[in-house]
Amino acid sequence: MSLAIGSSLSVASAVAPANAGILQSQLNRYQLQLADWCNCPSGKTPQGRQKIAEIQAKADAVEAQLAQSDQARSAQKIAETPTVGASAVQSPSSSSGRLLDVLA
Repeated sequence: MSLAIGSSLSVASAVAPANAGILQSQLNRYQLQLADWCNCPSGKTPQGRQKIAEIQAKADAVEAQLAQSDQARSAQKIAETPTVGASAVQSPSSSSGRLLDVLA
């Protein structure tokens, strides 16, 4: 992706974060699988412990993606929040000399 110099596109918006609903769904699925493996007798075997570790790693990765997605959304909301600076506010006396009566 090429960006023009001076572009207002931020890094957070250049990389579209995965949908939080999809990530949450994946996390729920991994948590169910973990519960199944932890509560079954084969989860106590070396192969079962390896499978549990694999599923836990996947769940941890999805949780990290969810956290990153939340941070990106928070940063985007902060960036989109309008701020009013002192220069944007004009006193009534400073603009009264510039009024023009176009009906006369």
